[in-house]
Amino acid sequence: MSYDSYSLDDGLCPQCSAQADYFEEGLTCGWKCPACDWGVAATNPNDPAFDSTQYDVWVESRGQERKKVIATVAALMALNIKEARSLIDSGAAVAESLSRHEVLDLHAKLEAKDLGIRVEPEFPWLADATSSAD
Repeated sequence: MSYDSYSLDDGLCPQCSAQADYFEEGLTCGWKCPACDWGVAATNPNDPAFDSTQYDVWVESRGQERKKVIATVAALMALNIKEARSLIDSGAAVAESLSRHEVLDLHAKLEAKDLGIRVEPEFPWLADATSSAD
């Protein structure tokens, strides 16, 4: 029986009609039947590696002194103090059109300096990132 000759919309195993279990593990997803060990696997399109969205990032100060935030942004973004101050004061994104990997990297660097981020559009890869516009 070919994969194209049946549908698992109802979640039933095409071999024995038992309820099949859907799974996602890293780059793999599929269906596995616990009753007869039938299964099918495919590439998992929900894995973060396939996220082609471009994200914009803003810095959140978490109550830190403005001068410290500006200095940290300048150092991390390779800006001079005047450029960093202007960026922070304008409310503009500190980085635009970043990939998922770049956002995660920037988040780790800012988190290490006790700064947070806001990401747009919605960024599902960080549980603690504020991701929607106010």
